[in-house]
Amino acid sequence: MQPHINQQDVEQAIRTLFEWLISEYRRSHSRKEEVAPRTAPVTPRTSSTRKLLDVPGLAEYLSVPKGTIYTDVCMRKIPQKAIVKLGRSLRFDVEAINEWIEENRSHR
Repeated sequence: MQPHINQQDVEQAIRTLFEWLISEYRRSHSRKEEVAPRTAPVTPRTSSTRKLLDVPGLAEYLSVPKGTIYTDVCMRKIPQKAIVKLGRSLRFDVEAINEWIEENRSHR
């Protein structure tokens, strides 16, 4: 013989579980993470600061599509000294790009 399940007991158990889940969620998300105190900005160790462009910035600077930039990086047309990798991001040193342009400029 199967025990009889009271519908009211089931609803009360679900309500209690739901209230517990909400309270745990609120408790875990209400903690304010400690924020590190602000420090002075980090300055570069060299006397000159390097101007870096991201892919869309370089594409605009050179007046070419972004896809061309990615292709030129893969085909190693852009010199390695101009490419700065920051994690998975690419940045480009403007001075090195300008030197590369001058080296490859056709003189007529």
